[in-house]
Amino acid sequence: MRYIAAKGSVTASEVAIAIGVHQSSASRLLSSLLKAGFVKKPTFHSFSLDYGSLEFAGLSLNSLPAVQSSYKLCNAITNQTGLNVAVGMLRNNKVLYLTQNDIEMGHGLRFLSSTDIPLHRSSLGGVMSWALGKRSGLALLKKSYADCSEQDGSKALYQSIQESMDRSDLFWFTEQEGVKFNASIPLKLDGELAAVAVYSRTKDVSIVKVQKILHECRDILLSEQ
Repeated sequence: MRYIAAKGSVTASEVAIAIGVHQSSASRLLSSLLKAGFVKKPTFHSFSLDYGSLEFAGLSLNSLPAVQSSYKLCNAITNQTGLNVAVGMLRNNKVLYLTQNDIEMGHGLRFLSSTDIPLHRSSLGGVMSWALGKRSGLALLKKSYADCSEQDGSKALYQSIQESMDRSDLFWFTEQEGVKFNASIPLKLDGELAAVAVYSRTKDVSIVKVQKILHECRDILLSEQ
């Protein structure tokens, strides 16, 4: 279903290659999804997502407490401070946003969206990599640099995150990736590693104020578990 969503319209043979099964197996899987209403056939040979996938997504949203609590948090903090807020987890070496509120880009609240931003360029990705511990975190950051064909800066970045956490109990950087500041802290949501970030492309906010906001975010999220 993820592959179909990314491609828009696919054939059984394309699905077979993508997920590594025989074409007959892919056809059976697609037939099951078709009967369940998750996919439809816009043409005789192609498949695309149907509205049953939205029903499933809605059920998923309502059954995941971390998504509900992060939604309320992002909405409240943005209304109070005018800052952008995001809550995410690590999935397949990428950041999965549970909720993101990017008002400076004209975006309202968005649920469960992945990003192609490499971990080493994301405050959420960086701080969650750090929270995994030095060995695992460095390996993840090193892979992120390699995937972008960039010179490996994993050790320097990990050390920078460590120093920032030791100094201010947050990962903080300024004037990078098109933002005035970006700051994040790790936490546990529903028993899994997560992180919350606040950032702005236009506003200069003191690190002390940002630290207070992030600690408030963490307390709110933890209190609702």
